[in-house]
Amino acid sequence: MRHAIIALAACAPHTLDHAELAKRELPGFSLLLPSGEAKLSPAYADGELELARAGGYPNATVNVTWYFGDQLHGPELLEMGQQAVRAANPSATGKAELVTHDGHELVRIPYEYDEWASSLACGARSVTLATERFSLDDHLRMVNSLDCHPIAQKEHERVPLPIAIDLPGFTAVDRDPTTRVLSQGDAHVMLDLNLHETGTDETKAFVASFVHQTEPDAVTTELSTDLYAFEGSELAGWVRAVRCGDTKTMIVAVVPASTPADDLLARIRAAHCLP
Repeated sequence: MRHAIIALAACAPHTLDHAELAKRELPGFSLLLPSGEAKLSPAYADGELELARAGGYPNATVNVTWYFGDQLHGPELLEMGQQAVRAANPSATGKAELVTHDGHELVRIPYEYDEWASSLACGARSVTLATERFSLDDHLRMVNSLDCHPIAQKEHERVPLPIAIDLPGFTAVDRDPTTRVLSQGDAHVMLDLNLHETGTDETKAFVASFVHQTEPDAVTTELSTDLYAFEGSELAGWVRAVRCGDTKTMIVAVVPASTPADDLLARIRAAHCLP
């Protein structure tokens, strides 16, 4: 299994090492984790476990979150690290660095004590493990203990999309728990729900990656905040991010190049969050 790891600082005092770990069952997977004061949100699609006073140390914490979505790599992983810096200290000048260590993709952030986070793949979900004041060795012990056993029925349960968009004449042709694909002739629209990725930089990284894979020669234009147009020799379209609370739904529309589609663009612009 590939593990994407974020290293938030290193080699600081007051770090736990060789912590006692025990197997803890969570929805569809298990991990070896330390003891602690637990707060659990057990939903299969979007859950979280928080351990305070982890390992018996007052300031040590472990946080595990899981949600439908892909394991983070590259620019998205780096942006996750930058968000951690900004959340801890909005005026911080430190920069995250994307590196590779022992075959693992890492983001390293200088900090006053050891804090590590990893993005793991488990079935249709992404599992994030974050530890504070634990050594890298202990963090990796937890990472490498992941035992993924997805619940087949729940892997295919659809997560309700938090947006409304009017697409008359479009028919659903594909779907997974957090994605809908609709088509009408040569026009296709994908609605992709991101449960934990709401940053602007993440949106730009998504647009750049999608356009490069779909139409490498396309020119991308930012029409407004969170709305992008692209046009290449064969395909054109739009990408819009609709933010609703702590979620973000990506609307991606693709049509043949030079095809009039002003009505489709208007409907994308009109998409909104459900009350």
